[in-house]
Parts: sequence; C-alpha cells; structure tokens
Amino acid sequence: MLSAIWNLGLGSLSWVWSELIRRFLRWALNQRLKKKPALARSWRTISKEMIQQPGAMASLLTTAPRWNPHAVIATTGPIPVQKEISIDCEVCHASAGEWTV
Repeated sequence: MLSAIWNLGLGSLSWVWSELIRRFLRWALNQRLKKKPALARSWRTISKEMIQQPGAMASLLTTAPRWNPHAVIATTGPIPVQKEISIDCEVCHASAGEWTV
C-alpha cells in the first residue's frame, strides 16, 4: 500500500513538472510568433533548418508528444537520389503485412 502511494505521488509530481515545462515552451513559442506574425500564419514543415533553431526540438517534443512518427517522416520532403534507390522487399514483408513506398 505504501509503495502504491509513493508511486502515485512521484507520478503526480512528474506530470506536474512536464505540464509546467510544456506550458512554458508553448508560451515561449507564442512570444516568438508574436514578433513574427507572418511565420505564425505560414505552414511549416520539419526541415534541417527548422530543427537547428534554438528551442525547436524541445518545443516539438513537449508540445506534440503524441505525433504519429509516420506523419513526421512525411513532412521531411523529397530525398535526393543520385543514381538509383533500392528497397529490400523481403525485409518489408517480414516486418509488416502491408506497407507502401
């Protein structure tokens, strides 16, 4: 019983801490967007330049923790290929019944 109470207390503190950090980072992002209204109204994709901005990764990881990783991958844009690209279909079939390229 004491262990359950201890775990509940620690879990609650952890949630409160993460909520405070998330709210602070949202506030900081909103302050930045107030200075650049055009950026606030534009569609932004995840790119190398975007990730390198100060606080970008922290903001993404705390304000969108339940993002579908496939949706994040889909926003990366085209991948340049010099000559050819190949896909090992056996590996794909072994990992999932259905998949797309």
